[in-house]
Amino acid sequence: LVAPAGLLARPTPSLPATLPPPQIAQLRPHRHFQSLPSSSALSDVAKVELLEKEPAESVTRIWAEHHSATEKRQVAAVLPAQAWEAFSERAKASPLMVVPVRKGTAGGFQVFAAQAQLPYMLFTPLEEYRTLGPSATAHMVATHYTELLGSKGLVLVRGDVTGADLTNHEASALLAHAHAFYADDAKHELVLKLNRSDPAFSFDDVLRAVGLDPGAAGGAGGGEGA
Repeated sequence: LVAPAGLLARPTPSLPATLPPPQIAQLRPHRHFQSLPSSSALSDVAKVELLEKEPAESVTRIWAEHHSATEKRQVAAVLPAQAWEAFSERAKASPLMVVPVRKGTAGGFQVFAAQAQLPYMLFTPLEEYRTLGPSATAHMVATHYTELLGSKGLVLVRGDVTGADLTNHEASALLAHAHAFYADDAKHELVLKLNRSDPAFSFDDVLRAVGLDPGAAGGAGGGEGA
């Protein structure tokens, strides 16, 4: 990832002790590429000529069903044209976001550094990324396929889950949260604050944006693996 310094003006009590706000502020986007699990060409992972014959609704269903087997360690998403336009434009301008995902049922969560290097988006546990920098290994790599954008108005997304700490359900939620932070106007304000080092950036607001209660998460010792 390469990113801003001084992201938080003061400590945020709800952040777990292992991931204090100053550590978020030290994040920098980098252009390091690891070997990627999926090709960036849709023709390498699907029969494009057959998908072209289907209506958009069927393409969405087929894509989801193809990735539904848990043992595949893959998750799927589909972005309509308008969402993709917002996501891609904003991700290029502000490539870094911190994305929490719920873990378990006790209010716990794990925080990931999400970096857009379109057509890819890399997800790395925040603590690993902060500690290892460019050497940190992504635990999920999402590939965005735009080949059907013109004919179907859809962008197909595959998330290859490589980290043992992520279930497919959690990975799917993580991907959905990341897309929403860029495609949703209100949530995108948090992305802008993070990338602009705005002192008004609050991790509490990030937690609320993904449906987590800052007070409950902090009180439960919410954090990585909680």
